[in-house]
Amino acid sequence: MQSSVVAKGGRTMRGLLTLAALLAIAPVAMAREKIDVITMDNGDRITGEIKSLKQGVLTLSTDNLGTLSIEWSHVARVDTSYVFQLEMANGAILLGSLGGAGDEPALQVGGSDGQVARMSDIVRLTPIEERLLNRFEGSISAGISYSKGSDSRQTNLAFDATYYDDRYQANLSLSSIATDDGSEDDASVRDDLAFTYRRLRANRWYTAGLAEAQRNDELGLDLRVSLGGGIGRFLRQSQRTVLALTGGLLVSREWIAGSADTQSTLEGYMQVGYDYFVYDSPKVNLSSDLTLYPSITEWGRVRSDLDITLKWELVSDLSWTLQFYGSYDNEPQAADGSTSDYGFVTGLGYSF
Repeated sequence: MQSSVVAKGGRTMRGLLTLAALLAIAPVAMAREKIDVITMDNGDRITGEIKSLKQGVLTLSTDNLGTLSIEWSHVARVDTSYVFQLEMANGAILLGSLGGAGDEPALQVGGSDGQVARMSDIVRLTPIEERLLNRFEGSISAGISYSKGSDSRQTNLAFDATYYDDRYQANLSLSSIATDDGSEDDASVRDDLAFTYRRLRANRWYTAGLAEAQRNDELGLDLRVSLGGGIGRFLRQSQRTVLALTGGLLVSREWIAGSADTQSTLEGYMQVGYDYFVYDSPKVNLSSDLTLYPSITEWGRVRSDLDITLKWELVSDLSWTLQFYGSYDNEPQAADGSTSDYGFVTGLGYSF
């Protein structure tokens, strides 16, 4: 019985991941003209289409040189008549065309009467496109491992996509980790589907919303559906690091393995997220999230989730990924449920 449930849950999650992958690689509408001009600190000028600035790297599509990745610290000036969104280190959002600001290492945003943005303070640069798909970025990864000695196999699939706007950020993430050693009793599945929303406010503050569905056989959890919201702030934001803190309330409903009953709980949640980027070759991205869920309706119960992911670029857009995951519940609701679940997974990932 358990093996059939595991298989059904695995097929459902993998179906969602397949759909996400198809959406990710779907063709995008024709790009705009390549007339943005980049002036380097050595005086060289390159003409192309600015795709983005993130993690200290400016991505530029050209007709003759392909797509270039340019270190932002070597860019002296940007000239374009198209409208861009600039996200500053202090959390401010600026909109407008871009041009030089005299001899200063800065950009004039929105024409001669616009604002001046220092180059070193710009952490993200995004073209404001009418086409929805051009505002997405994300990744998809997969891995498999097998041990002949224990006759065990583990597969993992993950998808992550983020939508950026001048007012909000939205993220959809899916992950599925399945372990099977040929025994029905020891087959285990860990699935997680989450949607998060951030409405950007002044001075790096934001309001947040969260919807999540989880399954974890190791903890004796058939399904947990959660919905909540809160407030947060980017404590630090630069071209190399992002540190964010979010807190709020969460309503959850749980379906426990081996029980026909369901239960609803009210929990607090506090999340600390930290990202670190190295844009020198090879590019490295380290991201981590630690979330605590102290229960309000079941006083004394505390849950936590930890996720640490390292991405090491092998070639352009293709990375090797190493992830550590961990979950803890000091009062698991299933009679035979464990208090913790943790492990390492690795695989190959593609960024888009």
